[in-house]
Amino acid sequence: GLVQSKPSMVAAAAVYAARLSLKKTPLWTDTLKHHTGFTEAQLMDATKILVASHSTAPDSKLKVVYKKYSSEKLGGVALPD
Repeated sequence: GLVQSKPSMVAAAAVYAARLSLKKTPLWTDTLKHHTGFTEAQLMDATKILVASHSTAPDSKLKVVYKKYSSEKLGGVALPD
């Protein structure tokens, strides 16, 4: 899991995953590398964990969180396109 990861790594992986889902190119810029201190390769493991967690959210034990953030009131941010 991500519990033993540095918060900065988790945050950078979340940005990378968001850019991936939004189909941004390039996925990881020199500016992002500079400000986070992480290369694209360094983010792969954490990003895979985040994406996998997101894709299994509708069936997880924390379904209430998924349901809350699927609501129109909160912009449906938990819903994939």
